[in-house]
Amino acid sequence: MAEPNGRMNALRPVSRPRLYKQLVQRLLAYVSDEGMSPGQRLPTERDLAAQLGVSRASVAQAVVALEVQGILSVRQGDGIYLLRQADPGQSVQELVKRRQRLPDILEAREAIEAKITSLAAQRRTDKDMAAIDAASTRWPPRWQPVSTATTET
Repeated sequence: MAEPNGRMNALRPVSRPRLYKQLVQRLLAYVSDEGMSPGQRLPTERDLAAQLGVSRASVAQAVVALEVQGILSVRQGDGIYLLRQADPGQSVQELVKRRQRLPDILEAREAIEAKITSLAAQRRTDKDMAAIDAASTRWPPRWQPVSTATTET
């Protein structure tokens, strides 16, 4: 923070990057250092946590961040796999910026879908309606609850 005289306050809070962001960088460095190629399996979360000296939850958070970017794939019960090498130009901050644009994208999509629906309704034929009716009898309507069978032990 700047003081009234324009100088920076030497005792301002120190910024600390979130642990998962540091782990993301470490995992990307590991992939690079090991010369891994797509399809190869990384160590388990437990092994990564032990080697990095952090909790499994922190490793899991970093893995999810890389999974969202399409770099890793987590296959339950099978392991963590490399899908592709990281693009240095794409970062977590870029993903956050994309997410901030999401409301605009959804608004545009809603407008387009409304227009498409209107045009489809205007141009529909009796044959189209018959096909829709036939298809709708194959599946239960969305508004009906799906019965769930429970077993008692």
